[in-house]
Amino acid sequence: MKNIKIFENFDQNVHTFVEDFKARQINIDLYDEPGDLRYGTVRAGQVTWTAEMYFNSRGIELEGCVIKEMWMTIEVEDENGDYVEKEIVVPAGVFNPEQFKTEIYKFPLVLSMVEIKMRHSSDPRDWKIELSIGNMQG
Repeated sequence: MKNIKIFENFDQNVHTFVEDFKARQINIDLYDEPGDLRYGTVRAGQVTWTAEMYFNSRGIELEGCVIKEMWMTIEVEDENGDYVEKEIVVPAGVFNPEQFKTEIYKFPLVLSMVEIKMRHSSDPRDWKIELSIGNMQG
């Protein structure tokens, strides 16, 4: 049965992955956050991302990695010194492929790190995002 599944997906170039931040301990870093998220820490979340992969005689070419949709829970300190959680939900169709830069490391090709430069805006269309794909260690 596994061979049939591989054959069905043989000619598809875009592959979709869903990653849970907590389950895999993906490193999510926020930079230039807007005031209400300043010094926030991502505590939970999920990201759906895609990668264009082309198979040829030299191996695999990976390009076009983008986040399709995501949500994350960010813990921030409010004006009273209490910690509160804020949730950001980015539905499909909001991100533009030009917002992404991708660093590719060793196999397995899993999402290792996400750096979000929020550019002092809560609007995801203003963000610049760097994705690190693959094993970043040794």
